[in-house]
Amino acid sequence: MDTPLSGRRVLIVEDEPMVAWLLNDMLVEFGCEVVGAADRIDEALALIEAQRIDAAVLDLNLRGQMSYPAADALVARGIPFVFTTGYPRNRLLDAYRTCPYLLKPYHRSAMRNALLDLLPPSAQAA
Repeated sequence: MDTPLSGRRVLIVEDEPMVAWLLNDMLVEFGCEVVGAADRIDEALALIEAQRIDAAVLDLNLRGQMSYPAADALVARGIPFVFTTGYPRNRLLDAYRTCPYLLKPYHRSAMRNALLDLLPPSAQAA
């Protein structure tokens, strides 16, 4: 079945295996193709460099290491992303406070809406 997110290539950056697994299932249900899952910054950076990515879902804190380097790499490549975190928005660095953001735990509809906002229909048709 075709959905508005069908075929969109999404990277998961998440250090909690259960959350990554559930997010993977959620993205597949939306019609996305998961291009990889990273639970460390170095893995995320390698995937960003090696894969064609339409969007990414970034957990803010990966075992005590903030995912800002991955966000910077995505911005440099023009790849949209959404942060997911248990932290309130005001805990993000100032430069990232306007980035798309979902507070954990989030509902699947919130993730779907965030991805639809990141990947507008005109970009999906490309």
